[in-house]
Amino acid sequence: MELSKKFLVTVSEDYSKLYGVKFLASFLTNLKNIFIDLIYIAPNPKKNHPQNGSEALITHNLKESYQKKGQEALNTALDYLVNHNFKKEHIKTIFKYQSYSTAEDLIYEAHKGLYDALVLGNRGLSFLEEKIFGSVTKNILKAKIDFPVWVCREPQIKNRNVVICVDGSRESYCVADHVGFVLNDQPEHKIYLLHILDKDSKDPYQLFKKAEEEITGNGFPRTHIESKILQGKDVCSLILNFAKEKKAGVVALGKSDSEEKIFSLFFKSNSVSSEIFKRFEHMALWMCK
Repeated sequence: MELSKKFLVTVSEDYSKLYGVKFLASFLTNLKNIFIDLIYIAPNPKKNHPQNGSEALITHNLKESYQKKGQEALNTALDYLVNHNFKKEHIKTIFKYQSYSTAEDLIYEAHKGLYDALVLGNRGLSFLEEKIFGSVTKNILKAKIDFPVWVCREPQIKNRNVVICVDGSRESYCVADHVGFVLNDQPEHKIYLLHILDKDSKDPYQLFKKAEEEITGNGFPRTHIESKILQGKDVCSLILNFAKEKKAGVVALGKSDSEEKIFSLFFKSNSVSSEIFKRFEHMALWMCK
């Protein structure tokens, strides 16, 4: 039986980019069971302006301006998806004013809606982007969450393969299970299991076997799975170059809180995952904790 997949997709005021929306439109082919909630979180003018006299009027005008801008962004995203064959009745738009921080509000909505993934669009790591959007992504990934996060950056059209980084951690098997679930009814996709050898590596073939079990347990065909072992000092380049070679639209990895794991401390300086986040382009990162 085919199960529905439900995604919470962020839309920002820079809606001309729509990287999360564009990724979904280019990556998924079987849209029968796909449900999407588009969310726009606007600044809350009540946080900055007292509610009396002329200040109350300023607050009212700001709210109207934010709502107009947000609704335009949501409608643009909705139209884009419908024009790419998503069912309009499967798409919902959510506009809300910020209650806490953007990251906290997104986490709250993602938990409340029991989504299969939170989808974030990201343009890259300019200084301003790092300070504004990057901090939202980091704060979400540092929080106690139990849902996968997708970070999409300038997706390449029709790159539909997935590279899963397998390191033997619980988190890497969690992301393998997630990939298998999302792709179990997507016939055009192929999965590559990738292990980077180091001095602490366990038997990679046992790691691959366990990851395959997680994937195929969701109904994804074993014939569409391949495995690869690489070795080298520049782990980030090995992963990203392999993904590019295989025309991957996704690099999937686990985010661990253990410093011993290869993908631990996602945003710690000089970590593998931090470098991947800084350098990846034209694809999406899928992460599970």
